[in-house]
Amino acid sequence: MPESFVLLREVELLPFGVQYRDPPALARSVSPRRPVVLIENEGVLVTGANLLQAFDRLEVAEFTASSILQARLLGEVVDLPEQARREISDAYIRD
Repeated sequence: MPESFVLLREVELLPFGVQYRDPPALARSVSPRRPVVLIENEGVLVTGANLLQAFDRLEVAEFTASSILQARLLGEVVDLPEQARREISDAYIRD
């Protein structure tokens, strides 16, 4: 979903318990290009310039996850092609 890509950008999946075993690695994984990080079987870490932006990202992450789970019931989920990601980044994302 293009809207998810614009708000969530590159979401990284980190292993279970990383926040306890290697907090510096968790801190390094968050950046303006990667404001949302999923931690396996734990939760999601969301950042933003302010509380409202962080909440918006959390809400979009939750809706996107729900949409992916529902889409799997209908068939295979198709990722956004790399060319489309570049076009969206060029048009909408300002770092």
